[in-house]
Amino acid sequence: VHGEYYFNQVFKMAKKKRRVFVQVGSLIAPLFRYVTLGEFRFSMFDKRGSAMTEQLYLMAKATKKQYQAPDAKFKMMTHNKPNAELYVKFITGWETTWDLKDAEMKFLLKNLKYYNTVIEEIRNDQDFDDEPEDEDRIL
Repeated sequence: VHGEYYFNQVFKMAKKKRRVFVQVGSLIAPLFRYVTLGEFRFSMFDKRGSAMTEQLYLMAKATKKQYQAPDAKFKMMTHNKPNAELYVKFITGWETTWDLKDAEMKFLLKNLKYYNTVIEEIRNDQDFDDEPEDEDRIL
């Protein structure tokens, strides 16, 4: 009720009416959907990369189990290299490692989304049904 009141006040103050679009439910596309193994390797020598590693680890752990691969594992590790790294293994068997020392978060997230769309297209061609059942969404 308080939120509705707040939005009504905002719209009364505005001269033009604005439409609000809310994305919920099936429009959610998690970044770590097709990841079977994610190793978040942080380094004591790279503070910026380690902070990004921790943020990505929390994002991976926050995704719901129904939107992940059935055997997805996420590990936080230390290593003695000078740069923090993100090692990811996908359902298709692809493996990649990102060096996080000079990485930008928006480019890394865009790269993960690209991998997700390519893997989703491959799995659709192979007739896999990756969508959760409708009964599970309602509950």
